[in-house]
Amino acid sequence: MSGGCSPRADKYNTADVAAPTALTGATVVLTGATSPGIGAALLEGLLAGGAAKIFMLARTVSKAEAAAAKYGAGDRIEVIKADLSKLADVEKASQE
Repeated sequence: MSGGCSPRADKYNTADVAAPTALTGATVVLTGATSPGIGAALLEGLLAGGAAKIFMLARTVSKAEAAAAKYGAGDRIEVIKADLSKLADVEKASQE
C-alpha cells in the first residue's frame, strides 16, 4: 500500500466535511484540528454550521489556540490539553 493513510492538507475543505444542521447550537468535542486535513476542515465546518461550543482536545495547546484564532471563534472554542494515548489525560479532560 503506497501513500500511507494521512490526509493531505489540500485534499479536504469545508464542503467535504459539512456540518450537519442537527449540530446547530450543539456542544462538540473535537480532536485532530491542529494539523491540516480532515480535522481542520471539520473545525471550520462546525463553526460555519453553528456549533455553539467546541472543546478542542490537543497535545500542544499553542497549536490548538492558533487554530482557534485562525477562525476568530472567540469563546466558542475551549482548548483542553490532552494526549489521548494517555489514560490519565483522557480522564482529566473528561472532568473539564
